[in-house]
Amino acid sequence: MKKIIIIATIIVIAIITTGFALINGLNEEKINVLIYGVDGREGAEESERSDAIILANYNFTSSKIVVTSIPRDSYVKITCKNNDYDKINHAYAYGGEKCLNETVSQLFEIKNVKNALLSFEDVVKIVDYFGLIEITPKYTFCQSDENLENKYCFEKGKKILIDGEQTLAYMRNRKSLPNGDLSRTENQRQIFKVLVERFLKLSLVEKIKFYKYAKQNIKTDLKFNDLNIKKLINVKQIELSEYTLKGEGYINKYYYYKLDHSYLEKIKKYYI
Repeated sequence: MKKIIIIATIIVIAIITTGFALINGLNEEKINVLIYGVDGREGAEESERSDAIILANYNFTSSKIVVTSIPRDSYVKITCKNNDYDKINHAYAYGGEKCLNETVSQLFEIKNVKNALLSFEDVVKIVDYFGLIEITPKYTFCQSDENLENKYCFEKGKKILIDGEQTLAYMRNRKSLPNGDLSRTENQRQIFKVLVERFLKLSLVEKIKFYKYAKQNIKTDLKFNDLNIKKLINVKQIELSEYTLKGEGYINKYYYYKLDHSYLEKIKKYYI
């Protein structure tokens, strides 16, 4: 797995933009950002697939963030494959960023969705920028690092201080969790919450400094004029809501996650 998404990306592209006030300001009310990672390795022959997919919405007026995890095996229409049904994490393999973005946009019935991608190395760098962060694990498990050189263990309910490498391990594990990928998305959103809290404690100068640092470590098409700077400058507190698309797993030669469309309809309203 070469690249993986970290929920903290949202902080960089949606919240920590106070420094933009020195540049410009628009009047858009909200923005949708597709945050994802891919699981390819350098030199691998097979196409990369999106390993984690998250759709985030930031409302500039209310300072509310909605984060929805899209399970990797979700059975959806893939736009660049004649709208044939397949796992959503195959969309990137079929048509790259454009296909994945269009597939998610179609699923949620929205337009103008921005993209953000972060590598393993970038995850470590951004978390380490803040220093150690404190979490209380929701599950007990151990996870080796990408090079199998170190193993990090986490105990349910026991507070622990973790650095960038440990955070990456905490967010990568899914096979030893009770609900696999669904449980992993919980861990990812937990890290996001912690980083949001750390960011909000920064001074204006520190936020600008962090923005400049993070900008160098994120692949995104989000630009200055996509953000309502005038409202972001005064943000003191963020209200965050998190969801995972509900569904039911089934096997038809391969494993698929059939989405609960009634629940999906409820989630869509946060992004329109």
